Amino acid sequence: MKLLLDTHVWIWSLLEPQKLSRLARKELEDLKNELWLSPISIWETIVLHRKGRIDLGPDPYAWIETALIKAPIREAPLNISVAVLSEKCR
Repeated sequence: MKLLLDTHVWIWSLLEPQKLSRLARKELEDLKNELWLSPISIWETIVLHRKGRIDLGPDPYAWIETALIKAPIREAPLNISVAVLSEKCR
């Protein structure tokens, strides 16, 4: 199954996995699932760090690079069609 991770799910899975439900943790750990992340989530993560809402250490860019290497995440394409479709599927 393809899972597009919400920014908070991605951050919590790395920093505070106890905040995720047991089912969410199970799905994230299931190797049959493809984990996808939008580039917007990376931007949101940097903004959250800048505002002091999360701590990514002294170099948030290095933290993100390391996190992306450690976790098998695919980059979700983002374009106008995807943005429109994301709202139609609600």
